[in-house]
Amino acid sequence: MFPGDKIRFLTDILRKQIDLRNQLETRANVTMGFSATIVAFALNYFIQGKETIGSSIILFAAMLAIISSLLSLKPPKLFSRKGQKQSVFYHTAISSVSPEKYISSLQKITSNEKTVIEQYGLEIYNLTKHSIHYKKFFAHIAIQILVVGLIVGTIVTIVQWV
Repeated sequence: MFPGDKIRFLTDILRKQIDLRNQLETRANVTMGFSATIVAFALNYFIQGKETIGSSIILFAAMLAIISSLLSLKPPKLFSRKGQKQSVFYHTAISSVSPEKYISSLQKITSNEKTVIEQYGLEIYNLTKHSIHYKKFFAHIAIQILVVGLIVGTIVTIVQWV
């Protein structure tokens, strides 16, 4: 490999993980917005006294989807990165020291290619294992709950009409 190719390779991997995290957060936001709209419409039926079993199912599913979307955006502390080794990219490694100390640690790390690769690897691993994994789980659950709730609620509503 040419000089710098390893770093570009690791930067590309890190960027892909960051893009995936951003995509999952966008999905969670869209699901939450769509679910909130459904909740508003379903609550309108309840206020007017026109609630049905189907609308109750849809309302319940939309509320669960909102909760799961919120968990996707901010997973509970139970799932957070407690106790693992942090890279120099992590915000507490940056904000917990003075600018001079942080610059000094960056100079020390960048003087050795093996240490740079270790820090990139650590950040990629932590981002994927402790952030993306749970965001993906809760975002997919939110979408599945909403879709299943809409399908079941619609079927129940159609069956009631017939």
